Amino acid sequence: MDDLAYVVVLNWNGESCIRECLRSVLNQTYSRYRALVVDNGSTDGSPAVIASEFPEASVRTS
Repeated sequence: MDDLAYVVVLNWNGESCIRECLRSVLNQTYSRYRALVVDNGSTDGSPAVIASEFPEASVRTS
């Protein structure tokens, strides 16, 4: 039985690079994982980008 793994991505004003990062994370061949983005108070709109373009990733803001 495979264990569930979490991929945690830290974000802070990463709107210019978060898409490429999450595409890479979500393109994994291991199927038992969840993607979690922890945002550290971004002001560039990147949490909204993540939520709208990557609904399969959970976003938590601090």
